[in-house]
Parts: sequence; C-alpha cells; structure tokens
Amino acid sequence: MAPAPKRAERSVPSTRALTWLLILPERGTPEQTSMMETLCTALPILPQCRELVVSFKDIMARRASKELEGWLEKAKDTGLPSFVSFVRGIRMDLAAVEAAFSLPWSNGPVEGHVNRLKFIKRQGYGRASFELLRRRVLPLPNPT
Repeated sequence: MAPAPKRAERSVPSTRALTWLLILPERGTPEQTSMMETLCTALPILPQCRELVVSFKDIMARRASKELEGWLEKAKDTGLPSFVSFVRGIRMDLAAVEAAFSLPWSNGPVEGHVNRLKFIKRQGYGRASFELLRRRVLPLPNPT
C-alpha cells in the first residue's frame, strides 16, 4: 500500500487563524499581517467586524453594562447574519447578560470540574468499573 501523500502547505490560513489575526494582529507574521491588510482592503466590512468584536470584549472586561445597548444597536445595524443572530441571542436572555456584567460569580470552576469528570469517564470506556471510577475521582483517605 502506498503511503498517503503529504499534505500541501496551505496558502490561506484557516478561518480560525484568520479570526485571531483579525482580532490580535500582533500575533501574526509579517506575511500574515500583509495578507490581513489585503483582505481588509478587499472586504471593507472586516475592519468594522474587528472593531465590534474588540469593543464587545472591552465592554465585557470593564463590565460597562450601560454601553451594551449602544453596542447591540451598532452590531445589529451591520446587517451581517452572525452579528444579528448574536444580538438576538443576547436580547432573548438579557437578564442573564446583565447579571454577568454586575455579579462577581462565575460558573467557570463548575465547568472545570465537569470537564475533568468527563475526561476521566472517557478514559475508562471499555475497562472501567465503579471501583476504578471511585479510585480516580474520590480523594485518598487522610492517613491519621
């Protein structure tokens, strides 16, 4: 059987890479920065998208809930389906979004534990028993 052909170098970065380059241009190489400038020239909506994403991130970081309504209007006015859908989702659960701005609590630790438990569960498929799960999840008894 012949070996699989080597994957050719991509001339265009992935969508994820382009997104990061758009938001954080300082992370890119000079060639990538040049390509982003070319894309921003060819697609004038890209700088506007960047400004919206960066400003939303800034609003969240500063917890400036009073600026949220203005941002939502600006994002909706772009007419881009992704932003319009995002705005619709935020407005459907506005109370939760406002709580995220004003309350100090986060469900991050809970999500971290859920992720850890799912990882342990997946490792045990096909060979696990309750005893193995107990040994992996429950803390060791304190020897006194």
